[in-house]
Amino acid sequence: MKKKLVLLMTCVLLGSGAFAAPSGKDIAEANKYYEKGIKNWVQGNYLASVNAFEKSIKNNPDNNNAYVSLGNAKVGLRDFNGAVESFSDAIAVCPEDYRPYVSRGFIYYYELKEPCKAFDDFERAIKLDQHALSLIRDHLEVYNAFILDRELNAQADAEILSSTK
Repeated sequence: MKKKLVLLMTCVLLGSGAFAAPSGKDIAEANKYYEKGIKNWVQGNYLASVNAFEKSIKNNPDNNNAYVSLGNAKVGLRDFNGAVESFSDAIAVCPEDYRPYVSRGFIYYYELKEPCKAFDDFERAIKLDQHALSLIRDHLEVYNAFILDRELNAQADAEILSSTK
């Protein structure tokens, strides 16, 4: 009985197209939505961008670029947990691409305050592509300079306020 049930479920899944590769029409539709998502993202319309990337992924779930772009759009909406999920999906589709590791690492570092996870992702990205090292280093230098500048400005403001009392 159990073998018949397994065989029946396998036939249903195969017959439903659950394991089928996207057709040419699906890929064309996915590309159309992907381009629409990019256009919306560039214009700062992140919600429309998310919707377009999700439709692109529905038509072609093997396109890791759509997952990376979806993650970037979610960052624009400040949905950091959703962005981490999208970057993780991109990694699942194409673990050889260093970009989702870098992007997810920045979210862990800056927004979720999980530096150990960030450095794990940065390390993996660098192992995949040495160019990731300069990207990560440059980004962290800019961030640290921004934080230092903000702290110096806060100190100067505090000194001004204390001298006016």
